[in-house]
Amino acid sequence: MNSLEEQASAMLQRCPVVVLASIGKDGCPRPVPMCNIKADGTSVIWMATGANSRKTEDFRNDPHAGLCFHEGGNSVVLTGSVEIVTDPALKRELWMDAFIDHFPGGPDDPNYVLLQFRKSEATYWIDGTFARQQDGNPVCQSFGIHTLPALHAVCLRHVGALHAMQPTFRRLLPWASAHGLVREDSQLMSVFLSNPETTAESDLQTDACLIVDALLETDSGITCRTIPAGRYAVGRFELDMAEFPAAWQTMFSMVEAQGLSCAGPPFEIYRNRIEDFPCRKWVVDMHIPVGE
Repeated sequence: MNSLEEQASAMLQRCPVVVLASIGKDGCPRPVPMCNIKADGTSVIWMATGANSRKTEDFRNDPHAGLCFHEGGNSVVLTGSVEIVTDPALKRELWMDAFIDHFPGGPDDPNYVLLQFRKSEATYWIDGTFARQQDGNPVCQSFGIHTLPALHAVCLRHVGALHAMQPTFRRLLPWASAHGLVREDSQLMSVFLSNPETTAESDLQTDACLIVDALLETDSGITCRTIPAGRYAVGRFELDMAEFPAAWQTMFSMVEAQGLSCAGPPFEIYRNRIEDFPCRKWVVDMHIPVGE
């Protein structure tokens, strides 16, 4: 399945008209339909206008901009900035014959200028999935609110930095394997019991877990826990180790955008094959409990 960004980019290619909003001197946004001349994904979008137009004056005073487009029930809202471009070569490259009614002098008409929109944040609503992404942050490949059944796991407590959890998993896995709990389809999970924004890194508590079918007797410091059934915000990411904090920031931003809040310990389930642990690139489903 294509990511939301890829789906949004394909949608934009099919949209000849987008809506671009500038900010006027009165501080109010002013949305205007614009011809979509050229787009680089959804990161850079080109439009044309008059050098003496009201929107050009707006962008000279304040480059902040919003842009949106839609197709059927799907929509994309972008925020970013606009640069006014007068480079003659670019004006000729992006000229369209339909512009002649507005700019009789053709590509060299001094009133013909280009607007280059650059995205800083995107909000997607595509096929029932809502997601928000900031440039420079990992892209959430899918996001939704789901009612999930209870999960059972065997766990080993980790205290300390989140990026240093791999030795804890390495202690858990041999115990689980010796007890016949590791299968080809087994999945690892981390349950976060401390808030890294309010807890010193050395004091963070996290459970390194292996998901199992049912609770069982444990020993050697291994415990069992149950993740209760309920409503969870679930987002899928493909991440390098260094990208996890930014992905969690994206997750919490999307939950807040839904008018929801975290109602319990968040956790992540790793979808890579267990024999590939540790992975260079993690496919991970991040879960935030949001209550009923």
